[in-house]
Amino acid sequence: MSSPARTRGFTLFELFVALAIAGILFGLAVPSFQNYGRNTRAVAASGDLVTAFNYARSESARRSIAVTVCASADMLSCANAAAWPTGWIAFQDLNNDGAVDAGEDIEQVWQGPGAVDVVMTGTVNAIRFMPTGTVMPAAAQTFTVQSASCAVGQTNQRRIRISGIGSINSDRINCT
Repeated sequence: MSSPARTRGFTLFELFVALAIAGILFGLAVPSFQNYGRNTRAVAASGDLVTAFNYARSESARRSIAVTVCASADMLSCANAAAWPTGWIAFQDLNNDGAVDAGEDIEQVWQGPGAVDVVMTGTVNAIRFMPTGTVMPAAAQTFTVQSASCAVGQTNQRRIRISGIGSINSDRINCT
């Protein structure tokens, strides 16, 4: 006698158990991916801001003119310091007034990360690099960039410091 044929496959119960386990794992992973995305946007914004400052410093020395980086809400003019998350621009500041005037070209535009997931703070709304490499205002300036979900004590906050002589330093610090 031959043995009965065995059918292969899953029972309905086994399928529901597998789906329940997958749902639980998915539910645990989604918040982690959201935090990862926020942190990635903060790191990218920090890198873009450092790039803007380095660009302005090198262009001011190369062209022997002042180049200013300022927070901008419309990418055409400077705004207050609260506009850093919106974006920033680098422009030729021929009359050293820190504002985009007629005849002053906007050299570069950087779109900011937005204020929803990333928190950006700066002590001033503009940094002007002089042809000598120094900055105006002459005092050291600090900018911080972090994700909105940065928990206190995590080292996910980026600090960008610009000294009075124009050196630019970026490092990671604890979230506050």
